[in-house]
Amino acid sequence: MSHSSTKVFDSFESRFKIYFILNILALFLSILVSVASV
Repeated sequence: MSHSSTKVFDSFESRFKIYFILNILALFLSILVSVASV
């Protein structure tokens, strides 16, 4: 039981990390666009 729960937690953690990195990249791109347009 604990093994399956940890596996689910690991997949959730990796998915959250990918989502977090994508959000940072999107924010960085928006800042670059705003700076380039000025």
